[in-house]
Amino acid sequence: MASVTASQSQSFNSLQRLERDAFGRRNHYHFAVKALPGVPGEAVVFANPYNKHHECEGRSRISPLSPDEQARIIVPLLLEAFVNRFDEPGLIPQMGSNMEPSAPFTWSTTDESLAKAVSRRCQEIGIRRDLCDVGVTTAEELRSAEACWTKWSMALVEAMAMFDLPDDGVENVEVSLLAHLRECAPEID
Repeated sequence: MASVTASQSQSFNSLQRLERDAFGRRNHYHFAVKALPGVPGEAVVFANPYNKHHECEGRSRISPLSPDEQARIIVPLLLEAFVNRFDEPGLIPQMGSNMEPSAPFTWSTTDESLAKAVSRRCQEIGIRRDLCDVGVTTAEELRSAEACWTKWSMALVEAMAMFDLPDDGVENVEVSLLAHLRECAPEID
């Protein structure tokens, strides 16, 4: 799977790291490995449970691997998404008018072993220390992130059915479904 280049590490390290978004909500991202509906493989899904911004990156077989092996796949995908501003050229409604890429102020996952492995991997590749801390997602954050994932995955299945898309041969799954994201779980404080 993808490896991190020195350029990617430098780019991620240079990102601004705001505690809050333009609306005053926490700049926190939960990430998880999820099976993709209707297509083989898994993706790294991440969501800000406070502003409902949601993204899906990559496609690979991830979950059977050890936490350290998972981290080697997950970290490049996370860095790429944040450095490239989620491949969104315009405003991201959930994030306000800030057009500059930014790093998460905090991030987390549900698996403590994976959190530690991602932290270690970030340190190994030279990510600045304040960006290496990965926590464990709270139950409230998880509920909000899971609600967004449910809406997103249902919309993906509907889109695949509408366009009669095959379930194989897809290199990457990145779908922007802003309407569904706005309807996600109630905002948490």
